[in-house]
Amino acid sequence: MNIRDNILKWANSEHARGNPVSIQEIAVHVQILFDRQARAAEQGMDAAKNVAAEHLKVAKRLHAECNPEALESEREANARLTEENDRLHETARLAERFARAKGRHNSQHAMCDLLEHFGLPRVRPFGGAQWLREHDHNPSVDR
Repeated sequence: MNIRDNILKWANSEHARGNPVSIQEIAVHVQILFDRQARAAEQGMDAAKNVAAEHLKVAKRLHAECNPEALESEREANARLTEENDRLHETARLAERFARAKGRHNSQHAMCDLLEHFGLPRVRPFGGAQWLREHDHNPSVDR
């Protein structure tokens, strides 16, 4: 129902009750209807703004996820984390190998492997055939 029809309906109902309607009363009634319509329009615009703000937040998040620079940066960070994770797994493996080594000779080799992993200086123990080759005074004889 439009405003004109609403005003006519109101004026006719007042006239039917025996109350004559003046121009001033019609103007007041029109103002009331306009105020109602303005409040409804404001509420609709506020609701639309709220929905638009939510949509903007989602759009910004999706843009950030699809941004090539952000994706490349995330790939680089993932690659660094993967390398660090691999290095930590290798460190744990070598440390466990050292902890489980039996005997002085095996413990020393396991410790040398661990030190080598960290890039630290180490001296591997000699043993058996290797010691004989390095300390052989007669190189012409192959052992």
